[in-house]
Amino acid sequence: MSGSTVESRIADLLKRGSRDEQLASLCALGRELLAREDADGALVVADRAVRFDGRSPAAWTLRGEVLAKKNRAGEAVGCFDRALAADPANVAALVGKADLLVRLGSPAEALEQYEEAVKLCPEVGHLWLNRARSLESAGREQEALESIDRALTLGDAPATWLTRGNLLAKMGRDEDAKTSFARAVELDGGAVDAWHALALVSAKLEDTEGAKRACHRLLEAAKDDDPRVSAIRSLLFQLDRHGPQPPQLRRPPHRISSSRMRRVSRSIKAVDVPLESGAIVEPAAESDGDYEDTLAELISADALHRAGRHIEALRKVESLVKTAPKEANGWVLRARILLALGKPEVAAKSIEDALALDDRSVPAWKLAARAFADAKKYDRALDAVAHAERLAPNDGEVHRLRGDCLVAADRHTEAVYAFEKAVHYGAGDAESWLALGRMLRLLRRATAAKEPLEKARDLADAAGRSDLAAEARSLLARLG
Repeated sequence: MSGSTVESRIADLLKRGSRDEQLASLCALGRELLAREDADGALVVADRAVRFDGRSPAAWTLRGEVLAKKNRAGEAVGCFDRALAADPANVAALVGKADLLVRLGSPAEALEQYEEAVKLCPEVGHLWLNRARSLESAGREQEALESIDRALTLGDAPATWLTRGNLLAKMGRDEDAKTSFARAVELDGGAVDAWHALALVSAKLEDTEGAKRACHRLLEAAKDDDPRVSAIRSLLFQLDRHGPQPPQLRRPPHRISSSRMRRVSRSIKAVDVPLESGAIVEPAAESDGDYEDTLAELISADALHRAGRHIEALRKVESLVKTAPKEANGWVLRARILLALGKPEVAAKSIEDALALDDRSVPAWKLAARAFADAKKYDRALDAVAHAERLAPNDGEVHRLRGDCLVAADRHTEAVYAFEKAVHYGAGDAESWLALGRMLRLLRRATAAKEPLEKARDLADAAGRSDLAAEARSLLARLG
């Protein structure tokens, strides 16, 4: 807008309304011009506003914003100081000054302004995000992450998830960064920055298919002149050349004769507990005699464990792992029993021994995650979940387990996303729906919590799970 046109509009505004209304109209015009990238015109209006009322916080804030846009940082800070002198609770001036201080290399001073802003307006998500960026600049990364999580409780924005992922990647937490980037692109399928970040972290984690998918989506969303396009094409070429090798075929299950199976059954009856479905496992012992003895001991120990006779079961399995130390199932069962006895640290060591013998067992990785979580080793628990996810990406229980670990680590915002994936892949699992509803309610998202809690109640009723149904009803009643 030309200078004469701006002056004409100013003159017109000053003919109407009271003095306060005239000042408000001037500030509105200045912001309108600023939004239209007419910084010169906006500066004319801002200068007129401060001449009109040199004590107005709004006028000085406007002038500071315009000067910041014109890269006149020192003058802009002075304007924000004038605004804050007149009104210390002027959030726009606090944030404007803080943003400039970050740009000027003074993150500690900027943080003071952001702290004041979030005290004044704790329900404004972008203030927490700005605070997080300042904390990150000051090297306080964990506090920055907590501030981002607070922002996410106030609004599920893709840009916030992207910021979170970038911070986690910087902290070396690649699996968690990948989860955040995935959430960003789920919310905005055209977010090129998020697809780019997801492609890179997936490739780093050797998730070849995930990296390829992200690369293709980036190429669909990016403009032809985007400098990242050529780099992503190069990454795709490398992924195609060096994709994952097909898994090695495992030894076919050892067959046991009917006569020998009868001997195993007699061993089970000797412990006087019923044999439940799923109790029989496939040991890896090679000779027929060793196989039968190992199988019999495993089944009887498992039956004792299922009957709640954990000490007897532990004695039996301790003997087994001594005589057959290369039997992974023995170490897994030992870990399950130790967890039931409330000894997660020892259970974790046992499951590590099992995984050293067979690292492609999804149940073993799930058990490892539970053991590490109970031992409060949350990073290791999440690492175990990540292994299970790579082996069984569509297993809803695995995603629910990730959510449980995140809840135990007080990472509630991430847990919601994990539970959402759990119900996506396990839509008939009442526990996953209940976990999702419980977490949404904890984060004060009552409207969003209602549907999963109702789903959990209905599924639990149908499955005869009165405990789950009762909890779902209780939580629904508390939603109001």
